[in-house]
Amino acid sequence: MNAHFYFMNTDEKCNLLAKRIRKILRAGIHLNSVVTHFIDSTFSNPCLNELEKIIADQSNSERDSLIELIFFPDEEIQAKLENFLNSHHYCREDKKKVLDYLSFKPIESTIHFPDGKGTLSVKMPSEAAGQFLIRLNIHRKIDKRISAAIET
Repeated sequence: MNAHFYFMNTDEKCNLLAKRIRKILRAGIHLNSVVTHFIDSTFSNPCLNELEKIIADQSNSERDSLIELIFFPDEEIQAKLENFLNSHHYCREDKKKVLDYLSFKPIESTIHFPDGKGTLSVKMPSEAAGQFLIRLNIHRKIDKRISAAIET
């Protein structure tokens, strides 16, 4: 274990995690076929312009669930954060500080649809950032044996 990280104060480690998440989201989110199937089923095979309008329309009742689905920490995102989360000691209370750092400046992410269907640029709303962190379970440690088995 790196001693620098172990003795890092709470603000530093929360800011570091927020920066890591921000970097991953800015690099883009690649939606899998399960997510796009759900989007197609729910919104009748929408084109990118239609999805963009739904996301921009705060009065649309389906908007929040669509944004939460897009910004869900899937296996790919979790894999990118797993070693980092396991090498730091986060508790439930740290979620609020990480969220504060994430919400300081909007995160714009490029959403990549499979099969060359295109991309969409979306800003992550602060409420979606909160749901993202809840689902990420930053305080949960993965058993090293499980982590090692996954890596092999």
